[in-house]
Amino acid sequence: MVVGIISSFLCFVFLVLDHYFRIINGSTLGLSLVFKILASSCFLCLGLYSFFRCKDKSDEFKKVSLLILFGLINSLLADLFLELNFYAGFLLFISAHILYFCAFSVYSKFSLKKWIFIAVFTSVFSVCDWFAPWFEFGILFPFVIFYTCVWTFVMAKAADSFKWNSIQAKLMPVGIILFGMSDILLQFNVFPAESLSKEAASVMFIISNSFYYGAQLVIAYSISKNYLKDKPQQ
Repeated sequence: MVVGIISSFLCFVFLVLDHYFRIINGSTLGLSLVFKILASSCFLCLGLYSFFRCKDKSDEFKKVSLLILFGLINSLLADLFLELNFYAGFLLFISAHILYFCAFSVYSKFSLKKWIFIAVFTSVFSVCDWFAPWFEFGILFPFVIFYTCVWTFVMAKAADSFKWNSIQAKLMPVGIILFGMSDILLQFNVFPAESLSKEAASVMFIISNSFYYGAQLVIAYSISKNYLKDKPQQ
């Protein structure tokens, strides 16, 4: 718990410095990028600590933990490449979500109810996005739909973690939901309409990043206990 608190504190200190040099100072790379990677390194370090701290890992939970760790590594790389090349960062974030999905698939199957939820959520969200006056997606809108679909798959699968009593298990889907909320708010910064003020986009960017790093820290902490050794609730 102490390591988690320290990692979270340092992560948000670095995040504040990133926002300062990016938004107030006007720097797009340089120190801003350095502090962004340092912030991302905090959730990766917490994930590594959680993995090695958990001494009673079953083979099943070891698979879950390793897939989560690789997802955190991909997320750190995505944070870096998103600043250098949008498409490279986009693909790395997709791969991170796929790794999280594979982690949750270790201990449960995919039901028909989840397919229905994914279809309905993706359709409704995409329509709302398209008609929202704050965004201009242009030719990138298919990428937004695809990303939304992938994240919805992960969210639907992560919900299975609520079956276990462990707080670590219940934190897993919370992290995925926060991840998705950060992406929703990030649209204000990545695809702003001309009518959207820069100040509003900047505020949304700050909130989005806060949700994103909070999500990754929660996901990293969630592998600190082997909750799969307990029987899930029916």
